[in-house]
Amino acid sequence: MAPPLRIVLADDTDDLRSLLRLSLERSGRFTVVAEVGNGAEAVAAVQRERPDAIVLDATMPVLDGLQAIAPIAECSPETRIVLLSAVPHDRLEQSARARGAHACVEKAEAFSQPGPPLVSLCSDDGSAAQAAPPAAATDVRAELLSFMVHELRTPLTVILGLSETIEENLDGLDREMLVKGVGAIARSARLLDALLVSFADARAVESGRLQLAPQPTDLAAVVHEAAATLQPRPVTVFGPDRLEVEVDPHRIGQAVSQLVSNAAKFSPPDAPIEVRLEANARHVAVAVRDEGPGIPPERRNEVFAKFTRLDPRVPGAGLGLFIVRGIAQAHGGDVAIADGPGPGTEVVLTLPRT
Repeated sequence: MAPPLRIVLADDTDDLRSLLRLSLERSGRFTVVAEVGNGAEAVAAVQRERPDAIVLDATMPVLDGLQAIAPIAECSPETRIVLLSAVPHDRLEQSARARGAHACVEKAEAFSQPGPPLVSLCSDDGSAAQAAPPAAATDVRAELLSFMVHELRTPLTVILGLSETIEENLDGLDREMLVKGVGAIARSARLLDALLVSFADARAVESGRLQLAPQPTDLAAVVHEAAATLQPRPVTVFGPDRLEVEVDPHRIGQAVSQLVSNAAKFSPPDAPIEVRLEANARHVAVAVRDEGPGIPPERRNEVFAKFTRLDPRVPGAGLGLFIVRGIAQAHGGDVAIADGPGPGTEVVLTLPRT
């Protein structure tokens, strides 16, 4: 019987790393020789251990999985490199292979059956380098489930950890600590709720089943309400005081709020955000402009795809603009990135007048 294959695990989430270690070692084919939490530590672990393979999370601090691939391949060419991604992503896989990775594996697949893919990758005949890429998932439910495993783990861990700590130490906690703990639990619960709503909306958009309840609506009032949610952040609204259209006020409010929230995320804290409301005989438009770094023209369509995050340092599920486009198109409109003067980004939501 062949000796166990020596593996290094690199993931910044302890619970996911532990789950993968358990899955690998229970198969009897692997020995985990090191666990690390970022890409720089992964490179150092490979230099030290010279493992048969390393499993790298695509999103980690210091160096992410993609950035760590090249130095790992350089310092230990014999080590097989497997990149883990939360969801199937053709561009990510192409980039990973171009940098020297031997495979890009979806996390749900890695956690359910990690053995056979890694055994094949570490085989002596070198066939792994020519291995065919895994088939892209076409079931939206599978995509969302994979993504949820990654995104829901952190708030769930906070809720479970703090609630257990409070329960076990209720008599010994002072009021300040108790208030902080309960506040953190509440914030994490709200984050969970927002993520679940986003997943449900994304599923509805993808399947063409987004429910609308159109009615006569003052679009100006919807825009002002969305802008007010960012107070005290400076948001200036330009346009008519009243503009009546036939739309679903909840969904359009959701879309405008998402655009305003995005503008705040990607611009300096004190930078103004402008919202313009315009109309002609056939269309109305809501344009939201920020003073952030802007979006390169070649990536403007990409931002409307599912799970897209141009800057991984900015929190979010990568579903906001995908849902906004779905809401706009369900109304017979659309949303796009516009050219504008100076730096920043202008996103324009367009809707039919009637």
